[in-house]
Amino acid sequence: MMKVQTTHYREVLEAFRQYRKLVGYSKRCITGVVEFLARMEQKGILDLADIEPSHIKEHYAYLLQRPNQLYSGALSPYTITGYLFHIRLLLSWAVRSGQISSSPMESLRFPAPPPTERVIVSKEKIQDLYAICVLAQERLTLSLFYGCGLRASEGSRLNLKDIDHKARLLYVRQGKGRKRRVIPMTVAIAEDIQNYIYQQRHEQVTRLTRGNHQKALSLNKIGTRMSAQSYWKLFKELLHRRGDLGLINRGISLHSLRHSIATHLLADGMPLERVRDFLGHDHLETTQLYTHLKTEDL
Repeated sequence: MMKVQTTHYREVLEAFRQYRKLVGYSKRCITGVVEFLARMEQKGILDLADIEPSHIKEHYAYLLQRPNQLYSGALSPYTITGYLFHIRLLLSWAVRSGQISSSPMESLRFPAPPPTERVIVSKEKIQDLYAICVLAQERLTLSLFYGCGLRASEGSRLNLKDIDHKARLLYVRQGKGRKRRVIPMTVAIAEDIQNYIYQQRHEQVTRLTRGNHQKALSLNKIGTRMSAQSYWKLFKELLHRRGDLGLINRGISLHSLRHSIATHLLADGMPLERVRDFLGHDHLETTQLYTHLKTEDL
């Protein structure tokens, strides 16, 4: 990842990090901003006030052709849109904090990414995935993101103390927009979590398992907190084991498990308001999108 070198931009980034943390944006928000400011430095633009719309247009053209650093190929339209959003957020924050008089992005508009297909996994396939699990952590992954409907970021932030085994409750202490919610767990989901903690987690502890990592519910191969990317890799391995290349090619993700449980709950007759609370949506309209899915998807 690129780094900023000048004192001014370092101070800007630190203040913006604090703002981001206060408002509740994810850590990923900062990645595209750092790259943008580092490229401004390379061009000799060393103050936010000197950034012009043409510089942002040029950066957009750069993102369109920049290789993806994690996977083969270029950046996806959604990644580019996210980077631009966070740059816009940075400049809007700079206006409000009095660092610049106006944002050079105010008059700029960029193409929106194509709408994504909501990949829904059928109940039968979910059951098949559970059936082929070998490790306790594989069942844990399915139970967190399908059984509890967690977002990827929520799953990666879970700590041991967030599970009330006696009451069978899972606490999401910092969801989207810093919202908290409590998720009741079925007996099977509670058992999946307990089995992972008592059967596999202690085997994953290493000298790196300390501080924040020591508190984490789930650990990766080196003993640190499971990231959203680590959960996705584990889920993808399950799909390959089942031979579901079709789902992979359709762009399935961890979030697809969340889409799937929402669809299944509504199809089974759970009231829209209860599904909203289960998912942690702010507005009923967001949950209502699941009622418009095609019958064959249900």
